[in-house]
Amino acid sequence: MEEIKSSQNLYVSMTPTRTVQSFLDAKKKGSPIPEEVWKSLHGYRKWDEPDLIGLRNASAYAPEILFEEGMDAEIERLLAEFKKKIVPHKF
Repeated sequence: MEEIKSSQNLYVSMTPTRTVQSFLDAKKKGSPIPEEVWKSLHGYRKWDEPDLIGLRNASAYAPEILFEEGMDAEIERLLAEFKKKIVPHKF
């Protein structure tokens, strides 16, 4: 039971950067995408701005990383939310 539990929680410990890199590595080698990578990708809505930019950039090399209908538009919406939080300042 402990082994199953730890393997199910593995994707939680994967960083977004490692998730995208693992996806690209698997595609490059022609091997199947590990389940923990898919599980981690499903949490993309909680990722930070640089990670979302990396995910969008990775889709240029591997379009299948955008696994949901409208995922590109959702990433764009999330990035726009980050831009709204930027406070302009003058020196």
